[in-house]
Amino acid sequence: MYKIINLFTIFLILFILGCAYYNTFFNAKEYYKTGENKQKNSTNENVSSDVRTSYENAIKKCWKLIDTYGDSSDYADDALLLIGKSHYNIREYELSAKVLNQFLLKYLNSKLIPDAKLWLAKNYIELEKENEALDLLDNIFDNKVSNEVAAQAFYILGNLYFYNMEYEKAIDKFQQCVEITDDDEIKGDAEYKTGESFFILEEYENALYHFEKIQKLDVPVIKEYQAIMQKVNALSKLERYEEADQILRLMLSNIRFQEQFSLIETKLANISEIQGDIDYAMELYYDILKKYPKKEGAALSAFYLGQLYEFEFGNFDSAKVYYDRVNKEYNQSEAKEDATARANLLKEYLTIRDQINKDKGDLFKLQRGDSLLIDSIAVEPSTEDTLNNVMEETQQQFADFDDVFKFPSDTDQDTTLSDTSNSILQDSLLQQATTTKSAQKKKAVTRDPAEVESSLIKNSFAIAEYFLLKYQNYDSSLTRYSNFINNFSDSVFTPKALYSVYFLYNDIYKDDAKADSIKQIILEHYLYTPYGEKLSGKISDINENLVKNSTELSKIKYHEAEDYFDKRDFNNAIELFTQIAEKDSGSIWAQKSRYAIAYTYEKYIMDTALAIQSYQILANRYPKTEYGKIASNKIAEPGDEIIEQDTSGQDTDTQNDTSADTATKEEGTDYMPVDPDKIIDIDMLDSKRPLTTFRNFDDSDKEKTKNIDKKILRENAELINRRDRKIFDSSQSNPDSTKIIN
Repeated sequence: MYKIINLFTIFLILFILGCAYYNTFFNAKEYYKTGENKQKNSTNENVSSDVRTSYENAIKKCWKLIDTYGDSSDYADDALLLIGKSHYNIREYELSAKVLNQFLLKYLNSKLIPDAKLWLAKNYIELEKENEALDLLDNIFDNKVSNEVAAQAFYILGNLYFYNMEYEKAIDKFQQCVEITDDDEIKGDAEYKTGESFFILEEYENALYHFEKIQKLDVPVIKEYQAIMQKVNALSKLERYEEADQILRLMLSNIRFQEQFSLIETKLANISEIQGDIDYAMELYYDILKKYPKKEGAALSAFYLGQLYEFEFGNFDSAKVYYDRVNKEYNQSEAKEDATARANLLKEYLTIRDQINKDKGDLFKLQRGDSLLIDSIAVEPSTEDTLNNVMEETQQQFADFDDVFKFPSDTDQDTTLSDTSNSILQDSLLQQATTTKSAQKKKAVTRDPAEVESSLIKNSFAIAEYFLLKYQNYDSSLTRYSNFINNFSDSVFTPKALYSVYFLYNDIYKDDAKADSIKQIILEHYLYTPYGEKLSGKISDINENLVKNSTELSKIKYHEAEDYFDKRDFNNAIELFTQIAEKDSGSIWAQKSRYAIAYTYEKYIMDTALAIQSYQILANRYPKTEYGKIASNKIAEPGDEIIEQDTSGQDTDTQNDTSADTATKEEGTDYMPVDPDKIIDIDMLDSKRPLTTFRNFDDSDKEKTKNIDKKILRENAELINRRDRKIFDSSQSNPDSTKIIN
């Protein structure tokens, strides 16, 4: 009797232990299935916290089973495989690969070896070890495999070919997967990738066929949604817009797609825009922002409104408002990164534009006398005669450029820049020459005319360079450079502006005649600058072994001019000094030459009018330098000197080029440093940029790079290739277009 009771007790204990053993693994599988189901129905590309928790619980249960019952128990290999799969699903690929390799070494006779190889291959693909993945998949059929494992192997091989852009091979593998699997989800994934492959190959009818097949399968809602949206994209490519519109409106009546309603309505707006109904499309975008304030469709609508304002209307202020809205209100949106990049790009333009407007406004105020800083000039000849000489020198210096620079003007500021700038400067100088101290009173502008002009020059050049290097709108850039050269012919930035125009004609527009004309101007007037040296291929035959750069050549020529001066040959001395000042205006030798010219007129030739004119040019060109300050004192009214003379005794021969440095420190210009001697890096001008897809919108994994359609100034000629794609960049910038942006 006792033996029977003992046997029953032992049997009961073993039964309970067996149940506990099985229940542990059963619970682990349940946790895994829960995580898998949540992950399949999630629209979030990242692993959510609840999905991660489910997989981690499955891992804990499996390790508990192995620790408690040993790694040789019946379910030990199942448990270890499930651990590896769970780590893969939460994107812990290194750890997953380690566990699966451990499985293959431990369980040499397990029936689960093909499954382990399959999941290990998946890890290798994520770890960019494609060769190892291919080896595993090629050997997977060495063991007897189920149709399910074989189908997954074909699917993975298809993905490998797909991501290597071997689309025909990918289609073959995906269809092999479809033929042998009974799993609708796997079949749906394979059909979707087949459709994607045909779409990329521009075989849209075939793509339609495979996307439609997915609707007949039992697949998750998100997969059905993605397939229908790609079907709509294919119809748009075939210009079957009415069919696409009907499909989208039918989706809006299906409660299954309620979570995607905002995206569906956004696609409807896209189709309206493709067909050219911009006003109606914008109404739809605005409506989406109101109806779905926290949804991804609203984020994309704000982004697309930004694109419309930027590219369709050239309204950068409004464009930036909508890009900023994406950045501030839709932190998780896939459009956030690109909206931020566009907003930052436009912010740079708006900052420069606003500073230019401020400079022009200050010049206008100075014309009326609204300044706290009013200088006067003591003159013997007629004030108007002296002023006319100053302006004539500036206007005629580059008269030989007229035949080259005949470009269309911008429709904004630049159309009136030349006349307005010259008129304002004339009136400003005239006021300086005629205003007495008794008439002075507190005015609105705190900068003197020289500072304002210097800032305007700096920013006018900066905006041209912005359109060339940052925004890459070459027509706008060319217009800005041409206006700059015509208006500021003796600027430190003029050589670089000329070289930029040469680059545009030579490399962008392929206009050899105009490019050669610009080249000749550079070689004639700026041979000893970095741009002249680059275009000539050599420096100069004069003292070539001694001349290392334009500054050294200017120094040599300066000493030659001094030799003429010592011989009292003032005309030849002034001629050489003038050459230095014009051809190397960015160096210290240009400043010294300007001063030498003025000093010679004042002390030796005794021509007061030309002395004042020369000092005025020096003060205007280099207001912050020591020579500029000396010149300002020279032309100031007695007892009204602007600065104290620097008596530190610094050897000016050892000074660096200060004019360019000074320019970068002018009021309001520190946001965009400009180097007048830095030759443009042609490699920076990439006119073709990669375009990818917003995955939540049409889920394309890869897309061909497209050129921008010049007529409509978008990422592509059709909205489906423009509007649901984001431009990378820093950042950034668009291929060339024919539209002038103001």
